[in-house]
Amino acid sequence: MKRHYRLEHPEGLHEVATITVEAEAVTVTRRVESTRSKGRPVRIPTKMCQGGSVELEARVQQLKLQAAGFTFVREEDADPNQGKSNFLYVVVRRTFIGEAIDYVTGAELPPGVQVGPYVNGQVVVSDVQGNSFRLDTARDFTAVLATDAPLSALAMLLLNRGIAELVHETDPTPAGSQFVGNRELFKLAQALPDDLRSFVAEAGITHPGTIVSVEVSAAVLL
Repeated sequence: MKRHYRLEHPEGLHEVATITVEAEAVTVTRRVESTRSKGRPVRIPTKMCQGGSVELEARVQQLKLQAAGFTFVREEDADPNQGKSNFLYVVVRRTFIGEAIDYVTGAELPPGVQVGPYVNGQVVVSDVQGNSFRLDTARDFTAVLATDAPLSALAMLLLNRGIAELVHETDPTPAGSQFVGNRELFKLAQALPDDLRSFVAEAGITHPGTIVSVEVSAAVLL
């Protein structure tokens, strides 16, 4: 599978990039469009891929290209069943990083999630699948995760508390992505593995309109 991206420069030296996804590696190539150069391919073997997944690593590399200004052009996919997994793009704005750090260092975390020490304004949160967050008070945070990863459960909790923004991607095209609101959040939570689904439900992610607090219920009755 190949995904093609393009970056236009005012001076005309436009760049193109390709992400090639194979069973054993992801290869990223960037080059100036008007030259014969084939660029310098960067190959990432499966053991170096985020979460051990070539498809997840491809989304990570896509995120890096988009952050650099590249836009998606087209996909060449010989296997229609390949690359159709679901992913979450997670964004925590700098103004909310402090709240996110307070949450991950002070709250009970989903099964399979570990948090490191808070040092120099940074904390690293990881899970048993090899995914990780590095929250830094000096900058915005952006990451991409498989929707069934333990860290995705944490991302859903951050969204539920108004700390993070999530985008659900089912296809690497603009039409295949949507911002996650309350209803979409509930659907994503229901699709988590059993232990994670139970955890986020107990932590407050329920069907929109459901009253989960005894105090709120009493207030409504009054």
